[in-house]
Amino acid sequence: MLWAEILTGVAIAIGALAVLFIAFCAVTYFIVFFSPKKGQNNDMRIPEGVNYGRYGCMPKEMIKAAAAIPYENVGITARDGTKLTGRLYLNYPPDAPFAICFHGYRGTPCRDFSGGLVSLIKLGNNVLVVNQRAHGTSGGHTITFGIKERHDCRDWIDFCIGKFGNDLKIVLYGISMGATTVLMACDEDLPANVKWIIADCPFNAPEDIIKSVTAGMGLPASAAYVPIYCGARIFGRFDPGEITAEDGVRKSRTHITVIHGEADGYVPCSMSERFPEVNPLCERYVFPNADHGVSYLEDKERYEKIIREINRKVVEGEV
Repeated sequence: MLWAEILTGVAIAIGALAVLFIAFCAVTYFIVFFSPKKGQNNDMRIPEGVNYGRYGCMPKEMIKAAAAIPYENVGITARDGTKLTGRLYLNYPPDAPFAICFHGYRGTPCRDFSGGLVSLIKLGNNVLVVNQRAHGTSGGHTITFGIKERHDCRDWIDFCIGKFGNDLKIVLYGISMGATTVLMACDEDLPANVKWIIADCPFNAPEDIIKSVTAGMGLPASAAYVPIYCGARIFGRFDPGEITAEDGVRKSRTHITVIHGEADGYVPCSMSERFPEVNPLCERYVFPNADHGVSYLEDKERYEKIIREINRKVVEGEV
């Protein structure tokens, strides 16, 4: 009887610990991956942790200018059934170069592309800025750090080709998590229509950025990642380790331009160092003093020169 009571007690203790662990995994899932799609969809909400103040009123003026550009609402159904939406900016004939843009983690189209959108349109591009899944008016409540978003990227490419023709020249453009999304999408064996990929401050893998952020909070990164990973698998129903951006870059047959701020305090600049090493089609530009996602604000002239040269090569058929 004594042994039976001991074993019963052990089983109860193990069961209680398991319940506590799963509950903790649920908490981490809601903190890291769940999107309520409320306050985060405010274009004028400036993210914390980046010193936008050094640029004065320029960021908000750029956001307002981008928000004022007329657009058409479009939508698709992703391969997993999620309804996705986007803003279509058609200012040129259907055979003009086309840019598909992907914003960052808990970002918005107008805020994250307040500079890039205007530049692309001025250069003669039609533009689609998507609402990533679990953001804006798109469906879903789980942000997967590029894992499922890379499939959405391919679905948007197919939508644009179907709508504007098989000869459409496409540039993929992402910032932060959106940059990782477009790099991971290279694993999808992209069609020849995709002529260039621009990735502004990408991280390599969900594990990398999650561990970096948790370490910055003073938490033991490896230990904290265990319940976060399990939360993604159990409640988010995806594997954060399924693919990395480096996997996509290595496989890419498309020219890639990586842009990264040297002073990035959220996605360390070192996270994109290896990309040019694994594929000669990849080039990388580092912007001194630029924090996360503000390379355009830090050196607008240089940033626009890079975009302008890419656009010229696409238009003139050099790629």
